[in-house]
Parts: sequence; C-alpha cells; structure tokens
Amino acid sequence: MTEAVRIETTTTDGSADVSSADLAWDRFVASCPGDVLAQTSAWARVKQPGSRAARAVLYDGGEIVAGAQMLLRTVAGMSVAYVPKGPLARPGREYLAGRVVDELLGIAGRQRTVVALIQPVHRWTQLEARLDERGFGAAPVDVATTATVEVDLGLDEGVIRSGFRTNLRRNITKAERSGVTVRRGSHAELREFHRLHAATALRQGFAPLEFDYLERQWAHLHPNGWMELFLSECRGRIVSGATVSSFGDRVVFKLAGWDATDATAALRPNDLLHWEIIKWARAAGFARYDLGGFDRVAALTISRGDPLPESFRASHSQFKLGFGGAVVVAPTTVWRFSPRLARVLQTPARRLFADGSAARRAVAGFRSH
Repeated sequence: MTEAVRIETTTTDGSADVSSADLAWDRFVASCPGDVLAQTSAWARVKQPGSRAARAVLYDGGEIVAGAQMLLRTVAGMSVAYVPKGPLARPGREYLAGRVVDELLGIAGRQRTVVALIQPVHRWTQLEARLDERGFGAAPVDVATTATVEVDLGLDEGVIRSGFRTNLRRNITKAERSGVTVRRGSHAELREFHRLHAATALRQGFAPLEFDYLERQWAHLHPNGWMELFLSECRGRIVSGATVSSFGDRVVFKLAGWDATDATAALRPNDLLHWEIIKWARAAGFARYDLGGFDRVAALTISRGDPLPESFRASHSQFKLGFGGAVVVAPTTVWRFSPRLARVLQTPARRLFADGSAARRAVAGFRSH
C-alpha cells in the first residue's frame, strides 16, 4: 500500500463554486458512517463569514482513505482551529486517524493558531492514544452533540412504530384523525419556519439561529439533497416544523419550531411530524433517524442500566426516548494549546470559556446545527 499525504487548504469566501477536490472529498465523507455532514466542503461554506477551512487528506493511490477538515476562526482575539466530527477513515484504515491528527497540527501551526479543538465522531482506540500523546485534554466546551437517540430504519415500518411508547402512538393517531398533515417545505416557507423557531427559543430560553444562517444552510445544503424542511399543517395553517440534515447513512433532526397555543398543543403535531420524517427517511433508503442532541448525563445513566431521575420525565430528551431508538453516547471535545503558549494561556483561556462568556458563545459558531 502506498499512502501519500496531500494537504488541501481552502478559504470559505461565501462562493457557491465547488472544486473537483471538494466533490471528491464530499463523496468520501458521505461514505463514512455517523453524523458527519460537518466534515463536508458545503458545511465549511455554510460557516462563512469569519471562518476558513483546511483539509488534511490521505490517499492510497488515487483513493481517499482518511482525512479531516478543520475550521479556522478568531475567537476573543485568539486564532482557533476546530475539527467537528473527525477525523474520518475507511473501514480497516482507522489506524490512519492518528497520522491525520499530526497533519492537522502542522496546518494549525502554519496558520499560527493558539488552540486546536477536536470532537471525534467515533471512539477509536488509535485516535484516542494519538490525541493523548499530542497533549490533548478535556475541553471546557462542547460544540457538537455528545449523545443522541438513533432509530434503525432497516426495520419494517410497523415494527418501528410498535417500538414507540404507547402514548406516542396514541398521539400520532390523534393528530392524524384531527386533520394534521405533514409535508416538505420550500425556501419560500423558511421565514415562517424561522418565526416558529424563534418563538420556541424565546419560550424555552435558548438562542435561536439567525435567519441569514438558516438561509446559508439552505443555499449550500438543500441543492445537494442534504437539508430538508418539514412542516405540519392543520386546516391550512402551519403549526410546527423541523429542519433535518439528510446525508450519508442518516437523517438528523436539527431545528424545531412550533405554535405552542393550547389548541395547537392538543393536536400533537410534533409527534406526527417526527413519524412522517421517519417514514420519509426510510423510504429514501437512509439507515438511521438520528434525533439530535440528547441529555448526556441521562444517556450515561441509561447505558449503565440505572434508573432515571423523576425530573427527566419533563425533558425534551424524554420525548426523544419515546421513539424507541438506541441511546448513543458520543465522544466529547478535546483541546490543545500551541506548545510555546500553553503555560501562559491555558488557565486564562479556561476562564474565557466559562459559562455565558463571549468566547464560549463565539465558539458555538462552530456548532454543527
């Protein structure tokens, strides 16, 4: 086997132009299991303005066998490099992930980055060992999901539905009988969905995505079939919606928005919304429906076989658990400072990334939603 390393560095300038190298890289990423959309060249373009991207790609002859894309931006005056959901490798080539890390650190050094963060998509022994050898440690912030629930779409549709909790199946039937319908939405309906999303964010106390960012996602992902908008309606009125990524082996629930009036809530539109997304994803040939972010503490509790606290019953994660999928615990983020600056900057940087800090909010711009 001949393994040659080629470094590909690109700048995200907002252009929709896609190079042949981008196309080859995206095909490789699509062949890898997991929620890996954040490793595509299209995702790098979504993340502009304010970001650049660089890739370390390993070839065996003319075939990509491993690699990773790194996003670069300035946070609180520091140059930061971040690898979301990588490195990636073909089956049997996982041992190359450590070599990819070394190449990424070389790029980060040439870009004069102060800190590099990596959030792997897979827990590979070889990768974890290399990260430890290179001085990576637990980061104070995660910018991608660290737990989720995955529904196996390879099962018969009736089997999938029978795995739902009884009250969820009952709510789906109620929504159907009440005249709620679900369909895919268009670009023209993004604004209405964003209104529902912003209202949901206000009720639940989180920051909504900006509309311009949502439009960039649509512009760079939807033409490839990598993003869809689903809307539920009743009597001609949109009452809830969700965006999903549809890439590689899975469909991943990303954003939600819904009208929370008592009359609408009684219709249970969101229960039907997810069921229709599951049916669509299964018919389209995807292997998994990934319900997105899940409470990590609850996921670890479930994985140990321990009982969940009573407070969990009122959570969004409890709703996702009702779909009968498998709880998956993902790796967390690790970080490493430039060796010549580590002693000087690591302690104050931890303060910069404390809860609620401007730096923490800025790094959230890397988040893969």
